[in-house]
Amino acid sequence: MNDHNRSCKLDSELVDIFNILDPVLIIDKITQQVRWISIKFRDIENRIEIGDNLESVSNLLSSDSINQRKLYSSLINYDSRINHIFKTNSQEYDIEIHHISKLKLVVRLKCLEVRMLANSRHLEDREKLLFTSRSITVSEMASTLAHELNQPIGALSNLIFGIKSRLENGVYNNDVSVALDNSLEQIKFTADIISRIRDFTHSRKPTLSTIKITTLVNKCVSLMDWEIKNAHIEFSYLDDTEDISVFGDEVMLQQVIVNLIRNGIDAGKESPNTKTKVNITTSLKDNYIEILIKDNGKGISKNEADSVFIPFASNKTSGMGIGLNICRSFIELHKGKLWLSRNPDAGCTSHIMLPMTS
Repeated sequence: MNDHNRSCKLDSELVDIFNILDPVLIIDKITQQVRWISIKFRDIENRIEIGDNLESVSNLLSSDSINQRKLYSSLINYDSRINHIFKTNSQEYDIEIHHISKLKLVVRLKCLEVRMLANSRHLEDREKLLFTSRSITVSEMASTLAHELNQPIGALSNLIFGIKSRLENGVYNNDVSVALDNSLEQIKFTADIISRIRDFTHSRKPTLSTIKITTLVNKCVSLMDWEIKNAHIEFSYLDDTEDISVFGDEVMLQQVIVNLIRNGIDAGKESPNTKTKVNITTSLKDNYIEILIKDNGKGISKNEADSVFIPFASNKTSGMGIGLNICRSFIELHKGKLWLSRNPDAGCTSHIMLPMTS
């Protein structure tokens, strides 16, 4: 027996496996003849015999001359991309062509009814998976909602405390009026958060509008103004983005910036012998707007710079560990980036990169 004939001879165990599993026939590429036919294949189509050539195989497996030529071309070129259907009195089959080696070509019949059943099961499994995913998402909403509402509620608390202090001292001036306006704005802000959390399960896409970076940051600072003054924080804002805008969801971006400012304030308070400092810088870098929020707290290590974004892994004793993870998700939804870096002197810097409007 020469090498070619030896290579075409099937191992007996492999024959048994093919006979049990699939309706297939094997074609020798060199001679272009049928070399082996499984029992299941014969049960479906018994007119093909060992030694038949490709043309006779394509004639028996095709319903008309056009399909015969297509199948014959596919067998010659070992191309399974063309859709082939083989029909019997009771069933329809997909014809699959597999190029398994330089010497062998496998033709496989796959019942369409079985495929449809498999697809149906796949869809059912996918629906179960989506339902499970939705259930997990909804269960996490409680933690997310509690964390996000903590921001405007904290700002409201500071504003109302400031108003109360001034009124108790018999002071009613423009500051009180501004604080009341900011309080109303925070109430609307809270309603927006609840609305967005409700919509979260339907879509993660932000509601985009054109937002000037300078206006956005100033709004965030005004929301934190009372806390900054009350805690005697040294605060600065260096703006180099006048009249530069981004497309974004204003509620999302406000929450990110307010959250990062608050993190900077909390970090500074952890160093009792040092006056807390928070500096914001906005600038244009290539086609991105960069927002830097720098504090003078204890800083973070290289490992912490990545781990702080892991949900429920907060380093704060009272933290929930989801703030930075939410912030990064919001920024990525705007096709931007968010990361932290350790300052060379003290503290760390939050980096936000947002694509500017074209």
